[in-house]
Amino acid sequence: MQNLELSTGVSRSDSNERSPDAVIGVSDGNTRYGQTLQLGAYHPCPTCNRTFKRKNSLNKHLLYACGQYPRFKCPYCWYRCKLRSNVYRHVRTSHKKREVYATDVIKNRDYRP
Repeated sequence: MQNLELSTGVSRSDSNERSPDAVIGVSDGNTRYGQTLQLGAYHPCPTCNRTFKRKNSLNKHLLYACGQYPRFKCPYCWYRCKLRSNVYRHVRTSHKKREVYATDVIKNRDYRP
């Protein structure tokens, strides 16, 4: 049996005692919230430390987030982010009584929810 040190610092043996969602800390010093290797995660990103349980989550990460500049822009101010839904939320909260939509600066296209 192999011993693993969990993020809590407690050493446990590699047996049925471990929960499937236990988190192993990555020791590169550059980890942020959500960028740790999870037990049971099968799809690692080839360019960063993130892993995903679902292949479509990895594909979405590669398309919109990993190494990409913010692609979606608020039509009313300078706010930009990587996901359309964040722009929708921003417009609803910061620009009340305005039409909710986001602009894709790469495809030069408007999206409405």
